[in-house]
Amino acid sequence: TTQVITLLEEMQQREDEDDLSRADPSSDAVLITTVYKAKGLEAPVVALLDMNRRVRVGDAIPHRAAGEVSVKVGSFQPEGWKEAKQGEEVALTEEQRRLLYVACTRARDQLVILRHDDAKLLSHLIGGWDAEAMEHEARQTLADGVEVRLRRGAELPPVTYTDETFPERDRAVDALLEAPARRGDAAMESRASRLRDAARAAARKCQRTRSVGEIVSRRRAPTVGSGVGSDGGLVVHRALEQLDWTRDVEAEIDPLVDALALELGVDEETTVRCAQVVRAILGHPVMTRARRAPELWKETPFSFHDRGRAVTGVIDLCFPEDEARTRWVVVDYKSDLPAQGSPLRARYEAQLRIYAEALLSTVAACEHVEAVLVGPHEALPARSSRELVSEEVDPALRAGVSRLLAAGATLPRAGADVGEPVIASLELAWIDEKVGLGLDLLETERAALAVAGWTMTEADTAEVGWARKAEAALREALGLAAVPDDQADDGPDVGGHDEEE
Repeated sequence: TTQVITLLEEMQQREDEDDLSRADPSSDAVLITTVYKAKGLEAPVVALLDMNRRVRVGDAIPHRAAGEVSVKVGSFQPEGWKEAKQGEEVALTEEQRRLLYVACTRARDQLVILRHDDAKLLSHLIGGWDAEAMEHEARQTLADGVEVRLRRGAELPPVTYTDETFPERDRAVDALLEAPARRGDAAMESRASRLRDAARAAARKCQRTRSVGEIVSRRRAPTVGSGVGSDGGLVVHRALEQLDWTRDVEAEIDPLVDALALELGVDEETTVRCAQVVRAILGHPVMTRARRAPELWKETPFSFHDRGRAVTGVIDLCFPEDEARTRWVVVDYKSDLPAQGSPLRARYEAQLRIYAEALLSTVAACEHVEAVLVGPHEALPARSSRELVSEEVDPALRAGVSRLLAAGATLPRAGADVGEPVIASLELAWIDEKVGLGLDLLETERAALAVAGWTMTEADTAEVGWARKAEAALREALGLAAVPDDQADDGPDVGGHDEEE
């Protein structure tokens, strides 16, 4: 009930915000609205569209005076249906007349009505006007000062169409776009630059909070294989959280999974796979160790400090294996696992290492952590490191990365955190060569990277053409020759699509 009330309030708020009576009457714009929302408005010229609808009576006719309803089911008609239908047609026709009157009277100077030859609505509603018998450009006076002119579409002169974006101005616009970027007023550019630097510095000085997912991968890799999808994964995690593993739960799995799947709108086939995933995870050897543990921590949130930032996340399962709580096991559930040794598998294992670090940092007695990745399905096809870099790098840089790789560059890391004790997040980093690309770096980060021996290329994303400039600087830092665009490998390995997964 509370959700319904909240939804209705939000709908009312949106309706209030869309109140067309607030439109600026002096604006040079076309206002598209319904007849209902047009009440109270006026315009010099009004065009009525979609005037082809007929008056139709449905299978249910209300008798308002008697408080009854006549319902037709298939070919079965209740007693008095014919008379009731005729009466409803009369009532609907009158309602259509009133709505048409409202629509027509919105026009101050000129009213344009678009209709089809087969449509009888206007002739049906406006008595004395036989539009079908009128010729093209015929005129008819309906009342004093009200003249109707009929124009048939088939007889109108052809309209000249153009594929130009800006008619008669495309060449001038193209010339402006192709011209070298020009900076604005020097004083204003300097002021804008100072404001940007101040905003970045203020943001960097605030507590930096990063989730485990953000640290390991800035964009989610696409789901492939025989898993259960994001909603199915949520069903699996919630089921494992709610089940009491200390006793036999076989009979409880299906009802619990069915209820959770129904709540999240998961289809029947995926629901069956979710139950299989839950059983497979519970049958993993590490779960036997969990049942013998002194205590179990399920879906445990954590936060710890790491070199000036707060790292947050949720651990699927962790438990101590000794009474002193010095030896721990951390478990991450996966409904589908990539192949051993694949880049995506390495990413999952990196997540687990952060979970282990979280336990070592937050549990005082913890001295040793064993990390276990649990997944029941067949391994996913191995995905290349080039694909993962393409997903994670800024879309403006993807074509440039393709050209750098074609010129002989080794594969960089995207979104790498480097530096000690100051952390700098680099868009691209060649770790072995100590060459990096930083976007909008602070002075403290530049200094720390210089001390650490990094050769840095910086880019200001507010500048026009920043990606091309960054590519040229990286090519020079890496000692690479230029590669023409048509020779760059911009296939799916690196080029890919620009949309984020």
